Amino acid sequence: MAEKDKKLKIDFLSLEGLDGKTTNEKAKMILDKIANDRIVVIDTAIPADEELNLVEMTLKNVGDKFPGIEVCVLPRKSKHIYELVNKVLKTINKQVAIPGLTLIGPSRIIKQIRRNPDSFSIFAEV
Repeated sequence: MAEKDKKLKIDFLSLEGLDGKTTNEKAKMILDKIANDRIVVIDTAIPADEELNLVEMTLKNVGDKFPGIEVCVLPRKSKHIYELVNKVLKTINKQVAIPGLTLIGPSRIIKQIRRNPDSFSIFAEV
């Protein structure tokens, strides 16, 4: 890759943009972006089951061209209440946003994530 082609690409996704998609569809969409060396930021703290599904799908695709992902979820303190509500709402295929932020990116670009209770910092290298 030429020096001038090295650019950091970040996609910002809203919960509404993911609404109506299954957990697998969301994970595939995110992983497709990450496979193209993009960092994905979602305006909600993704539920633990969706994070687990994303990691499981990643492990099935790890190889020379796709070394893996880095995930950082920044939930607010009331996260457990939203997860309980979402378990109930799944029966009618609805979801309530968990306040917070999710960052997912390719491990070949994200070198380090420093997490604090209310914030995180990433160090990336293209």
